[in-house]
Amino acid sequence: MIPLHKPNGSKKLSNGILDFANMAVCSGLLVTAYDAIPEVSSRTQNVSSVSYKDYGGESGSGPRIIAFVSCEGRGDSDCNNDDHALVDSGYERFPLFVLLNTKVNPVVSISRAAVQLFASVFDELSLLKDQIDINRPLIITGRALGGSVASLFTLWLLDTIYLKTAKTPLCLTFGSPLLGDNALQQAISERPTWISCFLHVISNQDPVLRYLAKGHMPFGAALFISESGCACFEDPQSILELIKATSLGELEDSQIIDYGSMLKKLRYNAICQGRKEEVDTCDISDPVQCGITLQLLAIGAIEPENSETSPLIPRIRRNLEIFQRGKKNNFDQTKKLNEVKIYMAYMGWYKKLSKNQGGYYDCYKTAESKSIKEGKTKEEIVRHQRILNQYWKHMVKEIDRMPKREGAINIRPRLLYAGTNYRRMVEPLDIAVYYRQGKKDYINKGRSQHYKLLEEWEKGSSKPAERHKVSSTTEDSCFWAHVEEALIACRYLTEENDSSSEVKESWHQNLLEFEAYVMDLIRMHTLSPETFQEGSSFLQWWKDYKKLKGIGYESELTNFMNNQKVGNDLLVFDEYKELS
Repeated sequence: MIPLHKPNGSKKLSNGILDFANMAVCSGLLVTAYDAIPEVSSRTQNVSSVSYKDYGGESGSGPRIIAFVSCEGRGDSDCNNDDHALVDSGYERFPLFVLLNTKVNPVVSISRAAVQLFASVFDELSLLKDQIDINRPLIITGRALGGSVASLFTLWLLDTIYLKTAKTPLCLTFGSPLLGDNALQQAISERPTWISCFLHVISNQDPVLRYLAKGHMPFGAALFISESGCACFEDPQSILELIKATSLGELEDSQIIDYGSMLKKLRYNAICQGRKEEVDTCDISDPVQCGITLQLLAIGAIEPENSETSPLIPRIRRNLEIFQRGKKNNFDQTKKLNEVKIYMAYMGWYKKLSKNQGGYYDCYKTAESKSIKEGKTKEEIVRHQRILNQYWKHMVKEIDRMPKREGAINIRPRLLYAGTNYRRMVEPLDIAVYYRQGKKDYINKGRSQHYKLLEEWEKGSSKPAERHKVSSTTEDSCFWAHVEEALIACRYLTEENDSSSEVKESWHQNLLEFEAYVMDLIRMHTLSPETFQEGSSFLQWWKDYKKLKGIGYESELTNFMNNQKVGNDLLVFDEYKELS
């Protein structure tokens, strides 16, 4: 398969995509894909139908090819702008692609003609989809409107049978009209594995501009080809610029571009260096501009005599630089995860250091230990906490905005595991700061949305194996918020106030629920031993609670705290203290 990813960095910006263009042409894969597209007679085929052919079946060692065609042999003028008007997700034949709608782009629009053609062969494609082996390379290709159907079929496969595999199909289209709007482009781009599956081949002689309607936007990589060379771009704005600059041919209605012949000719040309006169016009001291210039010259978008003054070159360069900056900052689930682990390791070190200084939570809340009260260490802890929060807030926001089915979890297991550890380690520190500032009701009024989503995703994942030992961190990252509210309740009930009996009864009920909640954590071994460190907020609550309830009060928790077994395989208080 052809890799569709290009090098990053400004110096490699144009050179990388120029090298990729040559590799794509010279590999022979494009020729193979185009030759697989079936021929359709103009006497038997009309604009409202599509034909496809499956090459390879279930046998064979090479890649399987599924090829589509439409409007072939009739001339592209039969496909007018009205045919390619955009329809949004409310269109009756659109429901297969509802997944493309995102929180950022609630409405995605696709060419009416493409949706109708796809729907016309949907039953057959459903049977074909069931026969696809995801472990075998798959190429999906198409010419003209058949390319649009090929793109929709590829999106359908990515959304259904390629959900949990690193292997993906490769979609190669030839002279295909633009499929959808800017929302479609953004929705696909939000899935890095999806956007890398598409390569659209466009001839400089193909009147693609006739297909364009207001609001269309390309997605994936575009390979522009001419008799003398090729150029490859993945920036949507640059692709639009070049479609307008190269689609100037005035063809007869019956004339069809022979992409196969053009690709075969290019395959044997030394296009990487370009013609000598082209190289001479290029400023080699600026490799980015030189690479762009060579590509535009190769496809006839500019003339050699205009290479230094053409306004197209700076526009393309500006588009590419903006695109690369966005790509560099774009969502990558694991790009900085190793760096984040360093900050997590530092927080783990601090947790160990605070073990004998009141415990992780209370040490941070009171700032009484030398480890965070003096000098650089306190600043480092706060800085690492801030960096971790910034990273995970951005990460969770990007994951949540990605397209997903109802009830599905988009986050990768490795990232979910890291996010869960972060939540359990760092959220208690946020809680400590919140209550240190004298605030109340953290869970309802102070908790960040990214913590809520991480917890929701963790609960929605496969259940962990049965626990056999006590956690080093409390699994409920809001545990200390519950402790703080219980402390507030005890203080309220022991102070003189004019509250009604109903209000006081409500506070008593909250304390009973908290007591049961603590016992559930103890029973499941999901409560960290630091909870029982001398001087912890929990033990302070326990002292207040015993005083409030009186000496004669008995419960499971009082039995536990008095070192009495209250269930099979249930640790007692002293054993918890030994673990800490």
